[in-house]
Amino acid sequence: MRITNNMLIKNMLWNANNNLVSMSNYQNQLASGKKITRPSDDPVGITKVMKYKTDIRETIQYGKNIDDALGWLEVSESSITNIKDILQRVRELTVQAANGTNTAGDTDKMRVEIEQLTKEIMVSGNATSAGRYLFSGLETNKKLFNDDGTFAIDMTSERSDLKHVMAYEVSVGEVMSVGVHPKDLFGVVSNNNFFEGLMTRSTVETTKATQATLKASIDLAHDFTAPGNILDVQIGALTFDVDESSLNSSAVNPMTKDRFITAIKSATSGLVKLSDVADVYYDSSDKLVI
Repeated sequence: MRITNNMLIKNMLWNANNNLVSMSNYQNQLASGKKITRPSDDPVGITKVMKYKTDIRETIQYGKNIDDALGWLEVSESSITNIKDILQRVRELTVQAANGTNTAGDTDKMRVEIEQLTKEIMVSGNATSAGRYLFSGLETNKKLFNDDGTFAIDMTSERSDLKHVMAYEVSVGEVMSVGVHPKDLFGVVSNNNFFEGLMTRSTVETTKATQATLKASIDLAHDFTAPGNILDVQIGALTFDVDESSLNSSAVNPMTKDRFITAIKSATSGLVKLSDVADVYYDSSDKLVI
């Protein structure tokens, strides 16, 4: 084939145009700092870029979720610790109130202090993190307690029984629960007011009746099989569940005072142990006292 001057010129112009296009692409890459500015630049590479961008966005979101979860846990821990300290003080006052030497003035002072302590429990129970209530399950837009001490959320619904709480996705397929359900924190209450009867005469009478039931239910000198639920302890609005199976005894495994009192102290109402709110001991007459 004969190569003419016209063909040489066309080939030179084509190469020059290609070089100009390449130079323009390189200049755009330098100016933008990006190797790919449109899908046609690298169809295979653009799919990788899109995946990397998605991974980066997910990682950033996971980081935000972790920060939110840590903030939630920190406020929850502080509030629960405060509630525990308050209940400890209520326990001390309750034990002190059971002393028959108190005057009417002493009892009134303790009642006033307990009323103030219940308000502090309500404040801690209504604690928030980033504007969301911590202890209301998934109903984070609702506070846990009303001003009168009643629960602001429905504690008797089937949804409440499921005990769903706040959770955060902190990695692919990894979900971390950060919430504490109110039933786990305050126990299952018999009415809609956790504070009702926290320290009343009926509370003292109920405790005395419980002591009589416990005393009548066990004879350390004989084999004993604990009957179901008879050893549950009612203090105010809280029902403490005693693990009756731990009290079963026989000639091989006899019941002892230490075993019995340990089981009573370990009774729980939700996350609250009986030993956190009341003293349990044997008096000088060898009678169990709560």
